[in-house]
Amino acid sequence: MLAIAPRSIRGLRGNSFRNVRGNGRVVLCRDFVPNPFSGVWKTGTVEEQQNSKEEGKATRSHWEKRLVRFTPQELYSVVVDVNEYHRFVPWCRRSRVLTKGDRLVAAAAARTAVAADGEKVFFGELTVGFQVFSETYTSEIRAVPSRSVKVRAIESTLFEHLLNEWEFSPGPEKGTSWLQFWVDFRFRNDAYQSVANVFFDQVVSKMVQAFEDQCRQRYQ
Repeated sequence: MLAIAPRSIRGLRGNSFRNVRGNGRVVLCRDFVPNPFSGVWKTGTVEEQQNSKEEGKATRSHWEKRLVRFTPQELYSVVVDVNEYHRFVPWCRRSRVLTKGDRLVAAAAARTAVAADGEKVFFGELTVGFQVFSETYTSEIRAVPSRSVKVRAIESTLFEHLLNEWEFSPGPEKGTSWLQFWVDFRFRNDAYQSVANVFFDQVVSKMVQAFEDQCRQRYQ
């Protein structure tokens, strides 16, 4: 991993950011933030967050940027490989990409916006669990090769809403990339949300690190 100084990351200065140091890197991250990617999920995110505020329910949001020793294509290949999530993503017990013949695809596609140029749209189903707890949900996934992966839960009894985005861009040296990660979610169950609030930082950090570790296993 590259060790970088916070001042080398332009446009990301401010007291609202936390510098998280570990494993030879500096990660800038910030909790309780709006979507930092302009023009992404403009329909849905604001409405969902507004509804939560009106109901007195707080969402959890996290954004971070890392400089990693992988190419954008390598990062993209791991993040978009939903079928393999159960092998390396914490608490993921089952994962699969839904096929066109699956009944969930037809229902989900009816509520999906038209894909933008260069964008691949598909649907995935994940089962997540911990000890006796286990839930399955369906997500819409929009992927632009080597650039971004955007995920939105569309069939879920677990999440009131879940938005998750990854962006990849070339780093300052050959074979490096800037990895940006953003997640915003709210559980339907208040008990689950209370637990998530307590362990939020640890869970998010472990999730992002799992993808980075998977890249390392594949490409180093």
